[in-house]
Amino acid sequence: MPKMIESPFAPKSLRPLSAQEAVAWNAKIASSKFAIQVASPLSIAGGAGTSFSRSLQCMTAAVYYEASSEPTDGQRAVAQVVLNRLRHPQFPHTVCGVVYQGSERPTGCQFSFTCDGSLQRMPSPEGWRRAEGVAAAALAGSVYAPVGWATHYHADYVVPYWAPSLQKLATVGHHIFYRWSGAAGEGGSFTSRYLGSEPTVAGMPQTDAQLIQGEALLLDAGAAKRVSAAERPLIEAAPTPAPTASRSTPAQAAENPTASDDRWIIGTPPTH
Repeated sequence: MPKMIESPFAPKSLRPLSAQEAVAWNAKIASSKFAIQVASPLSIAGGAGTSFSRSLQCMTAAVYYEASSEPTDGQRAVAQVVLNRLRHPQFPHTVCGVVYQGSERPTGCQFSFTCDGSLQRMPSPEGWRRAEGVAAAALAGSVYAPVGWATHYHADYVVPYWAPSLQKLATVGHHIFYRWSGAAGEGGSFTSRYLGSEPTVAGMPQTDAQLIQGEALLLDAGAAKRVSAAERPLIEAAPTPAPTASRSTPAQAAENPTASDDRWIIGTPPTH
């Protein structure tokens, strides 16, 4: 789930919501009254080169770990956000740079799967191949029009405090997509060009086969980091009692939303 780089809407106080409350809350947020601007195509040349292989690997990882349980359109929408970010001056200008932005720091990862331990979970071969197909199409110039120039999204069962500061564009599967308000979120602001040389991501496997066979992980097993404050699924609300000092498992945290954990759990995703 991507986060805000900066937000002028820092919350004064936060409280957890149940998944059902979050879904209802998100449904009340009105969509933008402006017509969605369809993103222009961006084609990243394919081939056997190392740079393209890295771009495909990083895009596939984003699609899989962010949307493996989503329908194909939901996966296409996630890939579109990666490409949109690549073209905006506020973000890196490579696929891997966008996907792994901030993952080297204790906090600040832009896509939470790169720093919340998700990469320790090996993907299924079938799921990875499906995600790779979506990633390859996106890199070849396929555009998913319904999300326009969206640069942010979140699951419908969480309510990040930054959501009301953006323009809500569309809901695809269980993800809600947004663009920046004003000129920053319009097509004319997406002026950056693809750099064409993908960075090396520490610990990233060199081949898809290695990833699927479990011979390597995108990150070392001990490299999981805490999720940044902006990624925690919280909203502005009245103060609540401070979290307990003890740590909890995700299941315990879901039952006790004030329990301390690396990220606040407000409910489990709806079943598909």
